[in-house]
Amino acid sequence: MSQENSVQTRDENGYDYDVLVVGSGFGGSVSALRLTEKGYRVGVLEAGRRFTRESLP
Repeated sequence: MSQENSVQTRDENGYDYDVLVVGSGFGGSVSALRLTEKGYRVGVLEAGRRFTRESLP
């Protein structure tokens, strides 16, 4: 696979972050907030359960 193809694949998926925060606990959440306030594009990875509107009381 050429470098050109890998760049196209990344763009097609839409994942382009300046910073990736691992964990969305208190520290990760605050870090992500502060970085976005400074204009960074931030992604957050969390291994825990995903909650949807339908699963909340």
